[in-house]
Amino acid sequence: MGDIFEAVREDIAGEHSAIIQYLYHAYATSDEELRGKLESIARDEMRHFKWLNEWLVKNGQKPSIDRAPVISTGSLKSLIEADIKAEEDTIKQYIEHKAMTDDEELIALIDRIVADERSHREEFAKILEELESRDDAETGNPAEEKSGPQLAAHEAALLQQALEHEYTSLLQYLYHYFTTGGSDEYEDFSIDEMKHFGWFAEALAERGFQPLLEHRVEELKSDPESAAKSNLTLEEQAIKKFNEAREKIQDQEIKDIFDLALEHETYHAFSLKKELEKLKKLSGKRFTVGSLKDNGKEEKR
Repeated sequence: MGDIFEAVREDIAGEHSAIIQYLYHAYATSDEELRGKLESIARDEMRHFKWLNEWLVKNGQKPSIDRAPVISTGSLKSLIEADIKAEEDTIKQYIEHKAMTDDEELIALIDRIVADERSHREEFAKILEELESRDDAETGNPAEEKSGPQLAAHEAALLQQALEHEYTSLLQYLYHYFTTGGSDEYEDFSIDEMKHFGWFAEALAERGFQPLLEHRVEELKSDPESAAKSNLTLEEQAIKKFNEAREKIQDQEIKDIFDLALEHETYHAFSLKKELEKLKKLSGKRFTVGSLKDNGKEEKR
């Protein structure tokens, strides 16, 4: 069974890679319809990432947030060609991994995912055909060709820092969602962070800067109290950074993005403080009961 766990971890790394690669490619085009298609496919890959991690945890394994390499730059045509190859390689890998297990749940899950991947491959093939039929197909790195509202380099750096923070936060929330009993609140918070991630990335792309989709997740702990503490630390960091950033940015649209993200992060922090209070009370009760038992033993002596 051990080999299949490694195989599923490899699949998860591939799904994580697909999410980020397709988002890179979405942010590389000014075509809103095409961006919407790519983001929709990325959302499918997010579900696959979640389902496979849930299967790992259900079978006594730790979740994985590893990521395989991504292709992030090139002409739009070359990026879509890379996406077609990624889907073909993924389908082949899933079929190989399916043959390694007799777990009925995993087999059914792989069949479900492969159906999506085949649909994605066909969608990418249609996109490529459309691009090849255009006389004005984009060349070079499309993200550099956009002309939106002007953004100073220091403002772009602030957006990039916020983007990295949100990527880190959403992965940490997902990891804790998987390891602390499937807390719906952590899943909800990860969805909020994914929204912020998209807002910051699109703001950069629309202003001529290519977003850098990297995170800085470090060692993660699984016990509920440590998870809540580390999540609260990230939220407090976000509130501080976002408040500072919005004061240094002139673009009102970006200020509005930071304002809404701040509202969400403030609520997250409030909820996490309440959760920590509850966990500490439970911890205290357990300690008190243990102490009474110990005292009772001493009195009997």
